[in-house]
Amino acid sequence: MKNNIKYLMLAAITVGLYSCDDEDYSLAGTYIGGNTLLSDTKISVFDINEDLSMYFITADGLTVDAVEISKDGSKIADAIVSGETAVFSSSTLGDFLFGDDLDEPTGSFDVNFVSTLSNGQTYINDYTIKVVKAITASEKQASVKYLDTTPQKIVFKSFSNNSTIDSKTFEWKKGKNGTYEAITNPAFDGSKLTIQLNEHEYATTYGLVAMDTLYYRVTVTSGTMTDSEETSVAIVAQEMTSSNSGMLSTASPQFNFTDHSPNNGEVIYTSPVGMTVIAEASKGLEFVPITLPGTTTAEDYYAAGDIVDAKDQFAIGTSMTALTDLEKDMIFVYKIIRVEQNEDDEDVNQTYYGLLKITDIITTNNNVNKEINFEYKEGYIIGE
Repeated sequence: MKNNIKYLMLAAITVGLYSCDDEDYSLAGTYIGGNTLLSDTKISVFDINEDLSMYFITADGLTVDAVEISKDGSKIADAIVSGETAVFSSSTLGDFLFGDDLDEPTGSFDVNFVSTLSNGQTYINDYTIKVVKAITASEKQASVKYLDTTPQKIVFKSFSNNSTIDSKTFEWKKGKNGTYEAITNPAFDGSKLTIQLNEHEYATTYGLVAMDTLYYRVTVTSGTMTDSEETSVAIVAQEMTSSNSGMLSTASPQFNFTDHSPNNGEVIYTSPVGMTVIAEASKGLEFVPITLPGTTTAEDYYAAGDIVDAKDQFAIGTSMTALTDLEKDMIFVYKIIRVEQNEDDEDVNQTYYGLLKITDIITTNNNVNKEINFEYKEGYIIGE
C-alpha cells in the first residue's frame, strides 16, 4: 500500500507539467519534483471576492516558494503561499461577464500557474475555473397530469464556493403573465428545496387546474447580490383511453362497453330511439347529459377526454339510467364501477368515468327501425 501511495504521488508530481520556454521553465517530461493542484475549480456568481485554494505535492526536501497566476497570457496575481497550500482572490479574475457580448453571468476562466520550487526550478499548470449560478433547478418537470399521484418532483439547489448565502425566497405564479406570490416557510433542506408534485399543492393550495401552467421561482441573496432560477410545469388533463365505436338497434339490442358480447349487455336499445341500463348487469352505470361550456362543441369536448372535468360534470348533473329521444351530437358522461385486481391480486372496485357521444341516428326499413351509432371512451382518475 505504501509503495502504491508513493507511486501515485510521484505520478501527480510528474504528469501534466510542461514548459512553454526551455530557457525560462524546466523541460517537459522531466522529473520536476512538484505539482500544484487547484482545489476550487467551480465557483458561483456570488464568489466575486473569495479566496481560491490550491495545494502542493512535492518531493522530499522541496517546497513551493511562489506561484504566479496568469489569465489570457497576462499575470493577474501572486498566490499567498503558506506551507503546502496557497490562495489567491477570485477578484483578480476580473468581472464575471462571459459570452460574445459579455452579457452572460456564467462561463469560465482559463488560468495558468507558474510555480517556483525551492531548488529554483519552475513548472506550469493549466486550469479552468467554472463560474455557475448560485441557484439552479437541478430537476424539472415539463408537465404533470392533474391530480396524478405518480412521484414527480422539482428540485432547486443553491451553491456557493466560499461566499455566504444570506437569504432564500420561494414564489409561485399561475401562467406566464401571472404575478409571483411568496410561499411562506419553504422547506429547504440545507442547499436543496424539493417540491413533490404528487402532493397536489398546485391544486389544493394554489387552485390550479388542467390547462394551467405553474411557475416556481427561487431567489437567493449574498450581500447586495441576487440570483434567481425559474421553472414551469404544465398541468395537463388526465385523459381517457382511446375512442371506440358502438351501435344499438332492433337487430343488435344490447351493448357492453368493455365486453362486446351481444349476450352480456350493460345497456339495451329502447324504441323509438334510446337506450336503458340493464339493471342486473349495470355495475352502477348512470348517465348525465353534459352542458357544454361556451363555444365548445361536443366533438371538441369528446376529443379532450378530460376525466377530472367529466367527473365534475357528473357530480353537478342529474343522473339517469334511461336515455330517450337521442339525436346526433348529444354527449353524456357516464359513471360505472368495475371490479379489478390490485397489485396483491385482490378484487377492488374501481370507479370509471366515460364519455358517450351520439355520432348518428340512422333510419332503416321505411322509417320503422332506428340505429343508434355512438363513440365512447373511459378511464379512471389516478389515485382514486
